[in-house]
Amino acid sequence: MLKLDKVSKVYKIGTFGSKELRAVNNVSFEIKEGEVMSLIGESGSGKSTIGKMILKLISISAGTISYQGKDITQAKGAELKEYYRHVQGVFQDPFSSYNPIFKADRIFSIVREEFFPQVKHAEWSRRVDDALKAVGLNPEHVLNKFPHQLSGGQLQRFLIARALLLESKFLVADEIISMLDASMRIDVLNLMADLKKTRGLSVLFVTHDLS
Repeated sequence: MLKLDKVSKVYKIGTFGSKELRAVNNVSFEIKEGEVMSLIGESGSGKSTIGKMILKLISISAGTISYQGKDITQAKGAELKEYYRHVQGVFQDPFSSYNPIFKADRIFSIVREEFFPQVKHAEWSRRVDDALKAVGLNPEHVLNKFPHQLSGGQLQRFLIARALLLESKFLVADEIISMLDASMRIDVLNLMADLKKTRGLSVLFVTHDLS
């Protein structure tokens, strides 16, 4: 499903970019459909950089990244938009993904506007409710709330529900449990396992915690 072939990332640092920092060096691996792969390493080892390159949040310096056999390294415009329908990310700090002046479920409205403008309001509300229930949330308890009114675990589940609304096939989960308490960590991990089983979701699980 997803393949990295000799991918590297080099940053220019120092005065006038005279020096180089090699954050990722010649990385290759494949993730099959419905597979969960863990990318494990200490802080600063480049694992989050790999996730950001897959999500095209930063460019790669060398190599290629392919999704379902197609090189997405130079994807732009409509091609990139279609890629984001299939590949989504959830990050370590859930609060960073939300604008605090808007209600948290605005992320669902943006998905509708960008990808499903033809879907009528009643049908979209049903889809949102189904996605929230699929990640273990009660729509009546979490909709129309601001980010500060929800827990970190609930906000993470919102982001996973967004991926389900997009019918995403691949999820980059970057340290998604490191800021959650112990009981919530188990719930989120069980949720990921369940989505793999029931929806065939592929996951790159990035973590520094081997256990």
